[in-house]
Amino acid sequence: MMTAPTTLAPTEYQMFIDGAWSAAASGETIAREDPATGQPLSVYPAGGAAEIDRAVAAARRAFDEGPWPRMTPGQRSRILYKMAQGIRTEKAHLAALESREVGKPIASAEGEIEGTADMIEFCAGLARDMRGDSFDMGKDLYAMNMREPIGVVGMIVPWNFPIAILCQKLPWALAVGCTAVAKPSELTSATALEAARIFQEAGLPDGVYNVVTGLGETAGAALTAHRDVDLITFTGSTEVGRKVLQAASGNMKKVLLELGGKSPNIIFADADLEEAVEAAIFASFYQTGQSCLTGSRLLVQASIYDEFMARLVARTKEIRVGDPTQRETQLGPLVSREQLKRVTGYVQIGKQEGARVLTGGEALHGAPYDHGYFFPPTIFDAVQPGMRIAQEEIFGPVVAAIPFRDKEDAVRIANGTSYGLGAAIWTQDIDTAFYMTRAVRSGTIWVNTYLNIASELPFGGMRESGHGRELGRVGMEEFTVIKTVQFHLGPKQKFFAG
Repeated sequence: MMTAPTTLAPTEYQMFIDGAWSAAASGETIAREDPATGQPLSVYPAGGAAEIDRAVAAARRAFDEGPWPRMTPGQRSRILYKMAQGIRTEKAHLAALESREVGKPIASAEGEIEGTADMIEFCAGLARDMRGDSFDMGKDLYAMNMREPIGVVGMIVPWNFPIAILCQKLPWALAVGCTAVAKPSELTSATALEAARIFQEAGLPDGVYNVVTGLGETAGAALTAHRDVDLITFTGSTEVGRKVLQAASGNMKKVLLELGGKSPNIIFADADLEEAVEAAIFASFYQTGQSCLTGSRLLVQASIYDEFMARLVARTKEIRVGDPTQRETQLGPLVSREQLKRVTGYVQIGKQEGARVLTGGEALHGAPYDHGYFFPPTIFDAVQPGMRIAQEEIFGPVVAAIPFRDKEDAVRIANGTSYGLGAAIWTQDIDTAFYMTRAVRSGTIWVNTYLNIASELPFGGMRESGHGRELGRVGMEEFTVIKTVQFHLGPKQKFFAG
């Protein structure tokens, strides 16, 4: 029997601009409720265009006049290491905040904080390894390409992995000497603000990292369109990503987009079924399905389909749903009332389309669920690839199971959406694995595993899942511009004959 979620007094926060804390000029605030209890949890300033102007001006001064871009790579590296140490030191505090604001189980939140520290540490090393190219153009001419920081970066961060996605962007930008303005989600702003305090204590100069809290349609829109921002990096829905592209066109700023997904998790008949079942549960329901990498399309070879689905349903019914702050919880609530409404709506759509619910399918009621936004793990059977539940991103614990005949049929179904972010292949046959990794259109493909994200490996999507890459060396290069320099080294030249 799960215990009822506990409640705490709401915490009031301020924004962080140019090294100082402040409220919104309007005095307006945004109240955030605990998704597990419905009780008041946090209060944030409702920043808008005025606060974005202040933050961008601070970031611009820090880039044009401040020490950060002019430090040696070693100096920036040492501060980044201290930032990582600060995150790791406050792991318990940050994880508790994320668990309560997002509704994720505390063990998952702790893993996210540890991963965040690892990303910053990776960038601390990467800061000392910026590279260019040189070209011997002949006896009189020598040329080189230099990479320089692009400038002021606007970062718009979603609510599902607040500090981790922030730090898929921020330390890579800082490593090369950029400055930043972050706009976290109004639902989950706490850890972005706590990070500002930690980074300031680590020695990050004023104005290098600024945080403006507020709504997407006000603060986010102002940041995206701001003419003094050189690059926007956005993680969120494909629908909003299109708006970001349009708004950023005013000054032709560079745009990096990590958008939605409808990832296929493909199980062949020769797979280790026990392992594949466990992985399918994780892929489908991790973070209550609120991840762009959720394996929300489960493709199972027809010859093992019935056996696999029976095992999957039985194991899914054992998942423990409840208070995310409790260690035994495996699945917490959805992030908000709106998200619960969205997921419930998609389940109704699936039923109307003719799909069959094998388990789950209705919001949870009764203690301890009455005041939160709890939805159980839900599996759809009898799904056709063209159904909306198999085409559109639900962002909840709902998986659509689809049988396939052979490799070619699996590829056709896997590539049959507008997305291309993640995919997984389960097989013991190396030829099948290589064929599928070549044929499936996705930015990341896992073979006999799922959702491994590493600081060293580039991450991003194809098609309507976005463009650009985060993480790895490529992630650092995204925040640079290439300058080509040519030297004439020989005798005086004659530029016009005669």
